[in-house]
Amino acid sequence: MEAPLDGIRVVEWSMYATGPMCGVMLRDLGADVIRIEDPGRGGDPTRNMRYVAGITDCQMPGDRNAFFEVMNWGKRSVTFNLKHPQGRELALRLIDKADVFTLNIRPPVVRKLGLDYETLRERNPRLIYATASAYGEAGPQGDRSGNDFTGQARSGIMFGAGSDDHPPLYHLGGFPDMTGATLLAHAVISALYARERSGEGQKVELSNLGAAMWIQYWAVSNQLLLDIPWPRQDRRRAKQPMFNHYLCADGEWIAMATVRDEKWPGFCGLIARPELVDDPRFDTVENRKENAAELVAILEEQFATKPRAEWETILGQDESLEWERVQRLPDLQSDPQVLANEYLVDMEHPVWGTVRAQNYPVKFSESELRPRRAAPDLGEHNFEVLTEELGCSSEEIAELMSAGAFG
Repeated sequence: MEAPLDGIRVVEWSMYATGPMCGVMLRDLGADVIRIEDPGRGGDPTRNMRYVAGITDCQMPGDRNAFFEVMNWGKRSVTFNLKHPQGRELALRLIDKADVFTLNIRPPVVRKLGLDYETLRERNPRLIYATASAYGEAGPQGDRSGNDFTGQARSGIMFGAGSDDHPPLYHLGGFPDMTGATLLAHAVISALYARERSGEGQKVELSNLGAAMWIQYWAVSNQLLLDIPWPRQDRRRAKQPMFNHYLCADGEWIAMATVRDEKWPGFCGLIARPELVDDPRFDTVENRKENAAELVAILEEQFATKPRAEWETILGQDESLEWERVQRLPDLQSDPQVLANEYLVDMEHPVWGTVRAQNYPVKFSESELRPRRAAPDLGEHNFEVLTEELGCSSEEIAELMSAGAFG
């Protein structure tokens, strides 16, 4: 069974998260992704970056880095010295044969090295040139560097969590970076489809700022239409009591996620508080909003009387009621729904043995995905790519190495 992108070759010149994660998704779908890394700096900086955002220690046995690993599953790595004429020429020759070139390098650096879209299009008119910037290439700050944190700060998303008395909150997990990677992969696939009709490649470009805004599509769109600031959610004063999370007797949390007001009487009956239905403070939507703090306090007291497992059984009696336990990331490893849908899979790693990895979450009925494979060692595929893709002889490779084309 073929993968959707079988036969597509991607050359990737990127680092950190957005560009590399886009490559992971394209590789999952069957593309051959070849990374170009700078040999003079030890390759991608994340190979040697111990702490991500100064928080998560990513060092792992075998002198490998977890952040680099998960952002580069299954790719091939070559080390071309792009500041060296022969190293740059090797990169150009590889891109000449590629379907897609992805990068998230600052535009001034790209232009200086002659890897800009206009230059590459002259050589390969069918090339899909996919670039991710910090703020978008247009405008006065198009050349600025940035990252997930700056995207969150500029886009307003840091005021999307917490209550009004909280300072701006940074969302761990790289939401703008991962959204940007997904959008870039989506754009690449769309451009490949357009090429099937026109025969022409094109440039697709997004930014971390744009991705951070897009992940808030609902909030941004409503603010634009209504001209009302998007409210922060204070769970202590939640206007909709069935759309809030509550602490249970065992210290675990449960999230009520029902927005339909007609479910209020049934909800009160399930939690053994039927008197709340006709309580004049809570008998209408408006009254529940006006007296939200009192109602949340009552519900907090009620949920605190039983452990979460008991509440799951009670609430599960009404299949139309939306609710869920609030899990922590380690809980996903034993979640039966996660496992049944193969959102996590086992893979064999050459250093670590059997490890668990997050899987591509979309399934195809008539196509297959590429299985997870370890991230490449720095320059692991130099000889393979030079000989098989560029037709270099052993003598040429030796000469290039002596000349410094590989760093």
